[in-house]
Order: sequence, then C-alpha cells, then structure tokens
Amino acid sequence: MTNLTYTQALLFLGIPEEEREEFIAEHDVESMIKLEVQQAVKDREQAIQEKKDLNLKSSEPAQLTTQTKSLEQQVKDTAIT
Repeated sequence: MTNLTYTQALLFLGIPEEEREEFIAEHDVESMIKLEVQQAVKDREQAIQEKKDLNLKSSEPAQLTTQTKSLEQQVKDTAIT
C-alpha cells in the first residue's frame, strides 16, 4: 500500500484485499481527493456488475434452448400417453 489517508484507506475496504494493490497501482490515489477515489471505486464496481450482466445475457440463449427442448419433450411425452 502507498501512503493513503485514513479516509482513502476506508474507501478501499470495499475492494477485495487481493485486488487493492493492483487498483492502487492503476490509479494515482495519493494525489486523488476523496471524491475522486469514491468515483474510481464506484466505476470499478459498475464495470464488474456490467461484466456479470453481460455474462448472464450471453448464457440466456443456451438456457432458453435447453428449456425449449425440455418443454418440447414434455409435450411429446404428454401426447404419447
């Protein structure tokens, strides 16, 4: 860690420990004011959430295909009996 103020250090508690040093290395946090640090942390969290959302959306077609096949099979099974 670098020479962070108490407030800056508190803001980084929201970032997993294994990612803090990398985040600090990517941002010049020593020269950033509190609001800039808050925004950088918020931007990071938003980027992570967007990535998760994209991953979920990319898996939706496969899930829908599986559900469709299952429903088709259920309809066939019902029609046979």
